[in-house]
Amino acid sequence: LNLSGGGSPGRVLPMAGGRSGASMQFAGGGAPPMPSDVHYPTMIAGWLGAYRNGALLLDTLVQTQMVNRSDFIHRDHASSDTFLVKDVRASNLSAPQQVQTTTTTTTRRTLPLRVATFIPWLTEFEADFDVFTADARVAQNVIDLWREYSAFATGGLFMTSGNWASTARLALGATDNWGPPGSEGSTSDPPRDLMTAVRQSFGDITMFAFNLTNYQWFLQHPKTVDWYASKGRGGVSAGMVESIVANALQTQSGGPITFDIPLIGRGIVHRMRATTSTAVAADYFWPSDIVLGFSHAQNLPPNGEICTAVTFQHSNPSAGSPSSLPGMSTPPPSNNGTLVRIVPMELMGSGGRILILDRSELTAFTANNAGAFISGVS
Repeated sequence: LNLSGGGSPGRVLPMAGGRSGASMQFAGGGAPPMPSDVHYPTMIAGWLGAYRNGALLLDTLVQTQMVNRSDFIHRDHASSDTFLVKDVRASNLSAPQQVQTTTTTTTRRTLPLRVATFIPWLTEFEADFDVFTADARVAQNVIDLWREYSAFATGGLFMTSGNWASTARLALGATDNWGPPGSEGSTSDPPRDLMTAVRQSFGDITMFAFNLTNYQWFLQHPKTVDWYASKGRGGVSAGMVESIVANALQTQSGGPITFDIPLIGRGIVHRMRATTSTAVAADYFWPSDIVLGFSHAQNLPPNGEICTAVTFQHSNPSAGSPSSLPGMSTPPPSNNGTLVRIVPMELMGSGGRILILDRSELTAFTANNAGAFISGVS
């Protein structure tokens, strides 16, 4: 831009990306104001960045039985009541075969889980988002993540082979590993392994549970591809492709990845991450060398028939009968087994309130020969 008003060449205003020099200076000197000089940033209303973990699977794979006391007894029927063959043929005068119900009782106790978070009043008053709700979600997440971790991390309840009956354990041989792709064992065959597990289980396997790594190995394994191609809908691998597309949609919605395995059953993928130290990056904690199978009872609550495991959850997690807090004529609020307490703390710093979440439960095997523990996948 010629700012001289005509005539001899004058000073010019530098254009975007122009190189400054003696002949390219802003009239009056200096640079034009930038957006950062005149703009004051404001928070976008209604938006708060937060990480989202993978979907919780414990309550999908293990059914829940509510209990009214922390100490309780449940009764199990002997397998001989179902599987023992008796020759019941008879003549007109022969004595009948005699059978008798055989049961045992097991005494158990729910275990308390508790987490608290302190929310200062000053912080609540000045924050531009709902601090109390955000802290409550973090507290609930801590309980949920602990439940998941103690069940499915290395050494957890379902990842310890000795917790499963020998009939439900399938240890793959040295050359039966599923992956990584291109490095599969020379005799590996994932569909064969799943079918073997179904055959060994003392109950129908409702769902096979994978971690993200061995799920991806399963999908890419040549034997799996051949299985879907020959057994899938229409004799082609369209069913496999359909499952993959559905998986992508489920991932975007935050739900668990589930997929059908033709003529074998249904699969689900555990994708949660965790870390025991803030100095260590969170990672998937379901061991990549293990695939589990779970049997569900057809009726809820799971009474009258076996299932792999049950989460016994206290309906109101107090020691025995529901209790009342000081100054309250009714029991504290309980939401599906989680007790919520809000305690004012006027004398702590500038004052605030503590949110305390209590839960009391026990996840335990009830039929460890129903389901599958497949090891040696990697």
